[in-house]
Amino acid sequence: MTATLESPGQAASKTLVARDYWRNSSGQTVSLERQQSDNGRMIVDNGWLRHPEPYSDLVSASKFSRKRRGGYKQLVTDLKSGAFEADLLVVHEASRGSRRLSEWCLLIELCEAAGVQIAVATHGKVYDPSNARDVRTLQEDGVDAQYESGKLSSRILSGKSLAAERGLPNNGKRYGYEAVHAVVDGKPRLVNLKPVPAEAQVVQEVFKRFTAGESLRAIERDFYERGIRSRSGNRLSRPVLYSWLRSEAYIAKRTYEGKTYSGVWPALITPSVFYQAQRILDENAEATSSPEKTQRRHGRATHLLSGIAKCDVCGDGLSVLANKGRNPVYRCKSRGCTRIDYHELNGKITLLLIAYLSDGAHIDKLVKGEDRSREVQAVKDQLATIRMDIRQLEADVEAGEVSARMATAEEKRLTAQEVKAQERLEELTTPSIVAGLLPPGKRLEERWEAATSQQKRQVAAYLLTPALIGELRVKPAQRRGRIPSPVEDRIRFAR
Repeated sequence: MTATLESPGQAASKTLVARDYWRNSSGQTVSLERQQSDNGRMIVDNGWLRHPEPYSDLVSASKFSRKRRGGYKQLVTDLKSGAFEADLLVVHEASRGSRRLSEWCLLIELCEAAGVQIAVATHGKVYDPSNARDVRTLQEDGVDAQYESGKLSSRILSGKSLAAERGLPNNGKRYGYEAVHAVVDGKPRLVNLKPVPAEAQVVQEVFKRFTAGESLRAIERDFYERGIRSRSGNRLSRPVLYSWLRSEAYIAKRTYEGKTYSGVWPALITPSVFYQAQRILDENAEATSSPEKTQRRHGRATHLLSGIAKCDVCGDGLSVLANKGRNPVYRCKSRGCTRIDYHELNGKITLLLIAYLSDGAHIDKLVKGEDRSREVQAVKDQLATIRMDIRQLEADVEAGEVSARMATAEEKRLTAQEVKAQERLEELTTPSIVAGLLPPGKRLEERWEAATSQQKRQVAAYLLTPALIGELRVKPAQRRGRIPSPVEDRIRFAR
């Protein structure tokens, strides 16, 4: 089909240059080949010269897509800068240009400003962006394209929402499980997960060792030495182990659009163990968020009080100095302001911690929030909903759909709800790292002796804070002749 082209101001004998824009959201070569063929046929039929460098994208042009379109971005840049180097922009159909009406209208305006006409291969027609009737036709195509995109997205999202509500899994490749498929509506669908015993034991071991105080670095090294690998034969690195610890799939949960649903597949981890792991991960993240807290990173140091005890002069953490032939000491790391006998300080603080944990009133305070996983999750869901409402409000304000006065009042209300929910979440998730050392069971002294160095450090790091016992501060020695000050005179607890 030969298109009629009007090109005011151009010599009739001039050969026009046409430049393609191809786009395919599915990445299938068949669709691209069809666009290239149809566009090429239109160019040949009209006697145009095809530009050797087309623009192309293999991503969706829908407003729901999160992937960036490099070809479209370059096209817009070239039209704005005058580097388009052609007389016509050739697209297969309006939806190939963009399924976003705003983008499509912008493209029409840029073509008008650059004196570029738009050829649509499926129409067999060339449109002049400076002609009002042609612009209306192109804009109507843009409206139709966005409408179809919205309908398709609604169907997809509706299907995902229904799957989440039914508790169906969304990932069949998770370590510890194998996928169970069934034919639904004529297509194979992921309908369940079945535990793989050998892999499930590895996942359970990670949770057990981590909540017992062992670091991910140590677990990673041990797995490597034992030959435990991923399905692809790769090393189970710390990021991989971390992702396992954060995955709600192991307690048969899945989250969609801020809501959490119970899954149909069997859990590998109990909720109490899972949420204990979350608390430890959150504490570690908080401890590494600022320089003064880096010494609180659980599972790194092996000495009970290194980095936890502070110099009372400069505030820096104490580290262990062990000279050959001498008793080890805790010493101020930066300036050497103070030092104190290693064994004496450890012994004094150990007795203090055990006494604190033996007090019933303290135990009630420390276990506050334990076994409240359902309530914790409910508050998390509430927080997610509030934050989603805040983002939607911001979008509505930007789009001009909400007045500034109404937006201010609504933002104030949502922010107050967010603060209240966050405070409640913090109350419910009081750290439980001491839970493994508390009664019932053997005498607390025996349980302390049986605990690992990492477990003891976790307890010390948590209790020796201003909110509980107080931050442990060590003062310089005040000698009386050759007799140094006793340990109890050299320590204080800052609140």
